Amino acid sequence: MCLAAGVMGLVTLTKIRKTRGAFSGGKTALVGVILGGVAAVGNVGISILLFSTEVPDGFDAVNFTADISKKGFGEKLALHPDIAALNGKKIYLRGFMYRGKQREGLTSFVIVKDNQQCCFGRQPNQSDMVEVFLPAGQTFDLELGLTGVAGTFRTSNIRSKSDLQHRPIYRIDAEMCKRAKVDF
Repeated sequence: MCLAAGVMGLVTLTKIRKTRGAFSGGKTALVGVILGGVAAVGNVGISILLFSTEVPDGFDAVNFTADISKKGFGEKLALHPDIAALNGKKIYLRGFMYRGKQREGLTSFVIVKDNQQCCFGRQPNQSDMVEVFLPAGQTFDLELGLTGVAGTFRTSNIRSKSDLQHRPIYRIDAEMCKRAKVDF
């Protein structure tokens, strides 16, 4: 929005200058250009700061789509070597909570790579789901936006509590869950 405001101010300023004094408002348009540009740069800077400080110390950021979902399965339905290498590692993963019947006090839940899978009733592929298990005594409530999960990634999920048709094969033994700081 800020960038659009700056561009519109620039277009307006250009049109005003072409009229050689027939229209006024050049100073107002210039202020719009400057404020729009400053706000756009400020928003980008804040987003970068939030994104770069979101991952807790000791955890590696993993991109759900690029590092898990797109890798899928290897030959003969074996794990992709890159995913197998994540087993037992402390990762930070952002995804959307798949809506189940329970909305509050969750001790486990499934996150998926995008909100088309979580919110519109589509059954996600097994490589697009990770089941999250919270430590004993901790609970988490449903988040509608991006959720960040920090914990130990496991490539086997024999503890699955999911009632989905295809149970998630991956899991995270979570140490921390929170709403993501930015929604991209």
